[in-house]
Amino acid sequence: MPFTRRIEPGLARFLLSTCRGVAVAAGVFCVAVATLLIANTAQLASLRPPDSPALAALREQYRSAPDNAELTARLRELDLLGRRAYFTRQWQIRAGSYLLLAGAAVLLACLRAAAALSKRLPRPRPLEAGEVRVDPRGVRIALSAAGAALLAAAVLASVLGVRLLRRGLPGEERPAAAARKTAEPELTSTAAYRANWPQFRGPGGAGIAAAQDPPVDWDGASGKNVLWKTAVPRPGYNSPVVWDERVFLSGADENTREVFCWDAATGKLAWRTVIPAAAGTAGAAGAPPRVSADTGYAASTMAVNGQAAFVIFATGELAALDFEGRILWTRNFGVPQQNYGYASSLALHGGSVIVQMDQDEGGRVLAVNAQDGAIRWETPRRVLASWASPVTVDTDRRALLLVHGNPFLTAYDPNNGKELWKLEGMMGENAPSPAYAGGRVFAGNQLLSLTAVDARFGKKLWETYDDLPDVASPLAAGDLVVMAASFGVVTGLGAADGTVLWKQEFDTGFYASPILAGGRIYLLDRKGVMRILAASGSERTARLVGSPALGEAAEATPAFRGGDIFIRGVKHLFCIRGAGG
Repeated sequence: MPFTRRIEPGLARFLLSTCRGVAVAAGVFCVAVATLLIANTAQLASLRPPDSPALAALREQYRSAPDNAELTARLRELDLLGRRAYFTRQWQIRAGSYLLLAGAAVLLACLRAAAALSKRLPRPRPLEAGEVRVDPRGVRIALSAAGAALLAAAVLASVLGVRLLRRGLPGEERPAAAARKTAEPELTSTAAYRANWPQFRGPGGAGIAAAQDPPVDWDGASGKNVLWKTAVPRPGYNSPVVWDERVFLSGADENTREVFCWDAATGKLAWRTVIPAAAGTAGAAGAPPRVSADTGYAASTMAVNGQAAFVIFATGELAALDFEGRILWTRNFGVPQQNYGYASSLALHGGSVIVQMDQDEGGRVLAVNAQDGAIRWETPRRVLASWASPVTVDTDRRALLLVHGNPFLTAYDPNNGKELWKLEGMMGENAPSPAYAGGRVFAGNQLLSLTAVDARFGKKLWETYDDLPDVASPLAAGDLVVMAASFGVVTGLGAADGTVLWKQEFDTGFYASPILAGGRIYLLDRKGVMRILAASGSERTARLVGSPALGEAAEATPAFRGGDIFIRGVKHLFCIRGAGG
């Protein structure tokens, strides 16, 4: 080659020796990384944190003693350790795949350079009597075959690792169905929708209440300022939804799923309706879903639009009921394949119910016609399982449907399911739902970061890494972002740049999401104590206004309507009466 003829013989020999040495090192590196990748991939494929024998034993003890605080803490600690190990292994596979590809590229480059630098060997001398010469072509063929096998193993390990991290939904090549035009009113834009508490975290899932002066002082044990308290017939971690004088919750166990409606003024149970089991779900032929003790079968918060109430369970059953408790329609999406159990809450947009269905084998987001249960549009998602809930927001330019998953934060057009932008890198067990304020989207989880994103283009603006929430969703209001961690730290951040404005530390952590009401921030901790803060983005302090106690543990986000607060404890539903209630 012209290039090699211009190099001095001594330099050419040095470069050839160097290329061969680097190629050998790259080959050894590729073999080592490929071996580790294959081993990690095999282990990850069989690793399921909820199936740990130690966790199973603790769950059995928990069933017999659910009020044992020490046992509950041990169960959660072991569960969190298992989840961290699981996602650490995921990160190792992703990083190893990139390293393997880089090593293979270096190996191929060095081999090609060595071939170009090699000089033609002199003609071999004649063979003497009885002498055997090894054919160099056979050696080259053997070496080439070994190199090809190494490269194939490297590619296979990379593909297996990436596929395990980013499995797609079977049939995802189908385009999203076109939106179907209907004539029903856009209920989610009405004043009644904004005045009530129609879904998880209130109107639009924003965590901002219309209440002007909610209460700041009560005591559940003595009944002080408690309008009523009533037992909830079946367990569940979903939050109350409220429309006018009706309060709704769902509850379920392995065999039965129910919806409950109470009179908001008196606490009297107006009706309870059992949702019949569909084929292949719990209570019917087929295996029930796998759920953990702190997720259960009814973790998803309902939605209500003034005409009907909508509910979804861990079995994948979606149902609509009228305000008298009669079932209007049902749909069965199949049992979601997830660790811990399904927990994404329903959202509303116009005349549609929005469902986020992210599973181990991929996901999809759907809009279901609120009137008859027909699917208006359905968009596949290349994601792993997540437990976050969809959020709809109105920006200056358009409406957005924000969906937080693993590994993407995605914005869709809520009218037709078209993807508008997608930000990759949201790895981990995403349970907190996104928040929006002032043209920025905020999303993250405890094992990664909280990320601020430009809502127009999906561009990352800033990140923060300390005291992140594990379950509770962030609150964004004006120029303030509030995070509530499961270990008790509450942080106020400047929305523009993520600057830490203030921190408050409490002995008990938070699973319920923070709510802004009456200019105050309401944070319900896991012991049922409401931490009420007065703070804003212009202040570098947060003043504790009060810490009223419910008298029992609580993990569900409270609902606000008028001057009243509705709180679901582990056993009871409470109505705290405010001045405007």
